[in-house]
Amino acid sequence: MKQLITRILLLVDRSSAAVPAAKYAIEMARQQKARLVAATVIDTESLRNLLRAHIFVNQEVDEYEKEMEASSMKQINYIVELARKEKVEVSSLALKGSVHAAILSHMRSAEYDFLILPGFVSSIAKRDLAAREKQLIVDETPCPVLLVR
Repeated sequence: MKQLITRILLLVDRSSAAVPAAKYAIEMARQQKARLVAATVIDTESLRNLLRAHIFVNQEVDEYEKEMEASSMKQINYIVELARKEKVEVSSLALKGSVHAAILSHMRSAEYDFLILPGFVSSIAKRDLAAREKQLIVDETPCPVLLVR
Protein backbone atom coordinates (compact mmCIF):
# COMPACT_ATOMS: atom_id res chain seq x y z
CA MET A 1 0.00 0.00 0.00
CA LYS A 2 1.24 3.50 -0.88
CA GLN A 3 2.31 5.69 2.02
CA LEU A 4 -0.39 8.38 2.42
CA ILE A 5 1.71 11.01 4.14
CA THR A 6 5.24 11.58 2.89
CA ARG A 7 5.64 15.37 3.28
CA ILE A 8 4.23 17.54 6.05
CA LEU A 9 4.34 21.32 6.13
CA LEU A 10 4.27 22.93 9.57
CA LEU A 11 3.56 26.64 9.94
CA VAL A 12 5.63 27.99 12.81
CA ASP A 13 4.42 31.28 14.21
CA ARG A 14 4.98 33.07 17.47
CA SER A 15 1.65 32.01 18.99
CA SER A 16 1.29 29.96 22.17
CA ALA A 17 0.08 27.03 20.06
CA ALA A 18 3.26 26.90 17.92
CA VAL A 19 5.28 24.51 20.09
CA PRO A 20 2.39 22.07 20.72
CA ALA A 21 1.70 22.08 16.97
CA ALA A 22 5.38 21.41 16.28
CA LYS A 23 5.51 18.52 18.75
CA TYR A 24 2.42 17.01 17.14
CA ALA A 25 3.90 17.47 13.65
CA ILE A 26 7.17 15.85 14.73
CA GLU A 27 5.36 12.85 16.19
CA MET A 28 3.19 12.49 13.10
CA ALA A 29 6.24 12.71 10.83
CA ARG A 30 8.08 10.14 12.97
CA GLN A 31 5.18 7.68 12.91
CA GLN A 32 4.54 8.13 9.19
CA LYS A 33 8.24 8.23 8.30
CA ALA A 34 7.42 11.47 6.53
CA ARG A 35 9.58 14.48 5.80
CA LEU A 36 8.76 17.58 7.86
CA VAL A 37 9.24 21.12 6.61
CA ALA A 38 8.99 23.77 9.32
CA ALA A 39 8.10 27.09 7.71
CA THR A 40 7.92 30.55 9.17
CA VAL A 41 6.62 33.65 7.45
CA ILE A 42 7.98 37.11 8.11
CA ASP A 43 4.82 39.18 7.65
CA THR A 44 6.35 41.95 5.56
CA GLU A 45 2.93 42.77 4.11
CA SER A 46 1.66 44.01 7.49
CA LEU A 47 4.86 46.00 7.98
CA ARG A 48 4.39 47.66 4.58
CA ASN A 49 0.80 48.48 5.51
CA LEU A 50 2.01 50.18 8.69
CA LEU A 51 4.51 52.14 6.62
CA ARG A 52 1.83 53.23 4.11
CA ALA A 53 -0.42 54.30 7.00
CA HIS A 54 2.46 56.42 8.38
CA ILE A 55 2.47 54.45 11.62
CA PHE A 56 6.04 53.28 10.99
CA VAL A 57 8.90 54.95 9.14
CA ASN A 58 11.32 53.04 6.91
CA GLN A 59 13.92 52.58 9.61
CA GLU A 60 11.34 51.14 12.03
CA VAL A 61 10.08 48.72 9.38
CA ASP A 62 13.63 47.51 8.69
CA GLU A 63 14.42 47.11 12.39
CA TYR A 64 11.17 45.34 13.16
CA GLU A 65 11.59 43.01 10.18
CA LYS A 66 15.07 42.05 11.39
CA GLU A 67 13.73 41.41 14.90
CA MET A 68 10.89 39.28 13.52
CA GLU A 69 13.36 37.33 11.40
CA ALA A 70 15.71 36.68 14.31
CA SER A 71 12.87 35.61 16.60
CA SER A 72 11.33 33.37 13.95
CA MET A 73 14.64 31.70 13.11
CA LYS A 74 15.33 31.06 16.80
CA GLN A 75 11.97 29.29 17.07
CA ILE A 76 12.51 27.37 13.81
CA ASN A 77 15.95 26.22 14.96
CA TYR A 78 14.47 24.99 18.25
CA ILE A 79 11.83 22.97 16.37
CA VAL A 80 14.39 21.56 13.94
CA GLU A 81 16.47 20.36 16.90
CA LEU A 82 13.39 18.73 18.49
CA ALA A 83 12.69 16.90 15.22
CA ARG A 84 16.28 15.75 14.82
CA LYS A 85 16.27 14.34 18.35
CA GLU A 86 13.30 12.22 17.26
CA LYS A 87 15.22 11.19 14.11
CA VAL A 88 12.72 12.94 11.84
CA GLU A 89 13.90 14.16 8.46
CA VAL A 90 13.37 17.91 8.77
CA SER A 91 14.20 21.12 6.97
CA SER A 92 13.35 24.73 7.60
CA LEU A 93 12.02 27.45 5.40
CA ALA A 94 11.68 31.21 5.89
CA LEU A 95 9.20 32.99 3.66
CA LYS A 96 8.24 36.66 3.40
CA GLY A 97 4.98 38.40 2.56
CA SER A 98 1.50 37.96 3.90
CA VAL A 99 1.28 34.71 5.84
CA HIS A 100 -1.52 33.09 3.86
CA ALA A 101 -0.20 34.16 0.44
CA ALA A 102 3.33 32.96 1.21
CA ILE A 103 2.21 29.59 2.58
CA LEU A 104 -0.28 28.94 -0.22
CA SER A 105 2.22 29.96 -2.89
CA HIS A 106 4.84 27.64 -1.41
CA MET A 107 2.33 24.79 -1.19
CA ARG A 108 1.52 25.20 -4.89
CA SER A 109 5.22 24.98 -5.78
CA ALA A 110 5.91 21.89 -3.66
CA GLU A 111 3.91 18.75 -3.00
CA TYR A 112 2.66 18.35 0.54
CA ASP A 113 0.30 15.71 1.82
CA PHE A 114 -0.56 17.48 5.03
CA LEU A 115 -0.47 20.93 6.62
CA ILE A 116 -0.27 21.50 10.36
CA LEU A 117 -1.17 24.89 11.77
CA PRO A 118 -1.01 26.26 15.29
CA GLY A 119 -4.59 26.54 16.50
CA PHE A 120 -6.67 29.69 16.55
CA VAL A 121 -10.22 30.67 17.33
CA SER A 122 -12.10 31.19 14.07
CA SER A 123 -14.67 33.47 15.66
CA ILE A 124 -12.00 36.14 16.16
CA ALA A 125 -10.64 35.88 12.60
CA LYS A 126 -12.49 39.05 11.60
CA ARG A 127 -10.66 41.22 14.13
CA ASP A 128 -7.35 39.40 14.67
CA LEU A 129 -4.85 39.52 11.81
CA ALA A 130 -3.01 36.29 12.75
CA ALA A 131 -6.28 34.35 13.06
CA ARG A 132 -7.54 35.78 9.77
CA GLU A 133 -4.35 34.74 7.97
CA LYS A 134 -4.67 31.18 9.31
CA GLN A 135 -8.37 31.06 8.40
CA LEU A 136 -7.49 32.03 4.82
CA ILE A 137 -4.93 29.21 4.70
CA VAL A 138 -7.52 26.71 5.98
CA ASP A 139 -10.05 27.94 3.44
CA GLU A 140 -7.71 27.68 0.45
CA THR A 141 -5.18 24.92 1.11
CA PRO A 142 -5.23 21.99 -1.33
CA CYS A 143 -4.44 19.28 1.24
CA PRO A 144 -5.78 18.13 4.63
CA VAL A 145 -5.16 20.58 7.47
CA LEU A 146 -4.76 19.85 11.15
CA LEU A 147 -5.09 22.61 13.75
CA VAL A 148 -3.26 21.94 17.01
CA ARG A 149 -4.00 23.93 20.15
